[in-house]
Amino acid sequence: MYRRIGDCEQSLSAFTEELQIQVCREFGLDPNVGVELIRSAVSLFPDDVEIRSIPHYVRHNRCFEGTLRAGDQPPNCRVAQLDGTQCDLLSLIDVTRPTVLLAASHT
Repeated sequence: MYRRIGDCEQSLSAFTEELQIQVCREFGLDPNVGVELIRSAVSLFPDDVEIRSIPHYVRHNRCFEGTLRAGDQPPNCRVAQLDGTQCDLLSLIDVTRPTVLLAASHT
């Protein structure tokens, strides 16, 4: 199924969550608790040899240290604000003053 879905992150995440919910139900576990346990298994039990498969979001973690350094002007990229609107980053900041950028995603 993952091969059929391809690289669509939203579809991959949705399918993975449904699969995790199904596993929880099959084993009589509340999905609200079980899904979080499944997602945290590698971190909770790092030395457990029985945990053979790494969760999708861990395996495909795309976090990396970027190239921006203190004093650099950030690239002008599109930014989604908390209210859902989008704009250009440089329209939000004063490049003559220090700026702290915080980015996150939700799975």
